[in-house]
Amino acid sequence: MNKLKLSVLLGVFIALEILLAFSFYTKVDESYISESMALSPSEQQIIQNCKDKDVFDTTECLINEVKKFYKFKVTNDEIKLSFEQLKERGGDCRDWALFYEKIGEELSMSSYSFHIDNQAEYGHRFAVLMDSKGYCIIDQIYASCFNF
Repeated sequence: MNKLKLSVLLGVFIALEILLAFSFYTKVDESYISESMALSPSEQQIIQNCKDKDVFDTTECLINEVKKFYKFKVTNDEIKLSFEQLKERGGDCRDWALFYEKIGEELSMSSYSFHIDNQAEYGHRFAVLMDSKGYCIIDQIYASCFNF
């Protein structure tokens, strides 16, 4: 990995650490979750498979579940995808971050999603799941986890 990419990545992690330390986060409008995100049978199965684990094992489980059907497709932010639509057509970073945030809440984790404005046409969004042991940053099908 070149030095510029490593520096940018390090900067993102430092910014996240600061945000978490001061409890500032971007919580998604709850109507988004309640309107279009009633739990489907597929989501219930994922929750069943990944429940009763710490944040590290939960994150690994969620990513392994998602990898089975993961597709990336840029989506207009006005479109609220159901889980079945997300599985079938795919979604962008926002859609996947909101999915992880929702499932994290269902698994009784502290879950958040963060938006980064990268000064380009598109920003970026990723999710963070936390429990008493640590936290994991989940970006689509990749994660980095840290102990407290």
